Amino acid sequence: MTTGWGAPRDAYELARDMAAGDSAAEELLWKRLGARQREGLILALGAQARLAAAIARTAGTPCPGLDDLPWDSIACAEVRAFARAAYASPRPVPPRSPCGRCLRLAAGMLAGLHLAAVLASGIPAETLAGFFAAHVARSREPGHSPAVPSGPAVREP
Repeated sequence: MTTGWGAPRDAYELARDMAAGDSAAEELLWKRLGARQREGLILALGAQARLAAAIARTAGTPCPGLDDLPWDSIACAEVRAFARAAYASPRPVPPRSPCGRCLRLAAGMLAGLHLAAVLASGIPAETLAGFFAAHVARSREPGHSPAVPSGPAVREP
């Protein structure tokens, strides 16, 4: 599995939809992603949440951490470990046979952690939804590539 620009864009779309409270859009996003794309989404969400939390901590703003999430609600131990590692490490090992329900729970937790860290900095949810929407729109422009690489590639198992 490799991460390209699609996974970070999908992660921003999910964050946008969550910030806007648009559960129908969240559902559509999830349905269009295949298993490997969902794993890439977890990687991107982990990196985005990790960055947002680091920025909040640097600013002296308390925000929820990895241990504040209800990880026990994810039945698949491999998916749980993968999602936690996506936040804590740039090189998590993807699960061998991930279940879609557990990947979705993990994605929601990481997206929520990302949003909580940014909201803790005092940015209103409406502003975030607009920011994420603009970021997604820019990423769809021809010839656009991420300003910062999305991280190291993860090999297919």
